[in-house]
Amino acid sequence: MDVLNSEVCLKSGTKIYVRKKDYLSRWYRCYGEYEAETMRIMRKYAREDEIFLDIGANLGVFSLEIARTEKCNIIAFEPNPPTAECFKKSIKANKLTDRIKLFQVALSSESCKVNLIDSPINAGASALETSASMNNIGDRYEVRAESLDDFSDFKLLLAELNKKIGLIKMDIEGAEMLALEGMSNVLKKHKPVLIIELIDSQLRSFGSSKKELVKLLNSYDFKLSNEFEGNGLFIHSSRNT
Repeated sequence: MDVLNSEVCLKSGTKIYVRKKDYLSRWYRCYGEYEAETMRIMRKYAREDEIFLDIGANLGVFSLEIARTEKCNIIAFEPNPPTAECFKKSIKANKLTDRIKLFQVALSSESCKVNLIDSPINAGASALETSASMNNIGDRYEVRAESLDDFSDFKLLLAELNKKIGLIKMDIEGAEMLALEGMSNVLKKHKPVLIIELIDSQLRSFGSSKKELVKLLNSYDFKLSNEFEGNGLFIHSSRNT
């Protein structure tokens, strides 16, 4: 397992622990921020009286920044063991244990055990194993996958917080369609703003496509309103923006 590297301080003052020799580790040290446009849009829609779900949180930069500036409750999901350990340490370093809850699970269409391939140079490119990724180089971890609609620990926490889910960010390297299929009840009930990575080549490795993902969300009355930094912004027709 990769070891934790030194703490990096971002331009905002947020402290973040990074993985040794990882792409994002070097990026944060050089630039002190990440995906500025995505962060700007997330800040626009994150509200203190609502919950933000960070699905595929990676090292946790979005969760940490939003928790500090917008002061909302965050439920994050990151199944990669060494990456999740960095994120846990960052939560403590920023004194955000009361705002950020991390589940070390993957989200999918059903509850099961799956293999995750850990990219040796970019933890953010780590992905669930499929037939299309059998030749990828990297450590493999057996991780737990859950359907969000059926994930009992998540539902208990949601009841405890007693708030609406207002924003979901999802970046899970092509498995986005599987996760969406497992959260239809959440989407229909909460109608959150969605920021979802839309990289067609990654989606196709899981038997889906950008076109199919957009079609699925259209069926729930979400419309694609903007695209930026590889992501799509989806707004439900009932939401006034």
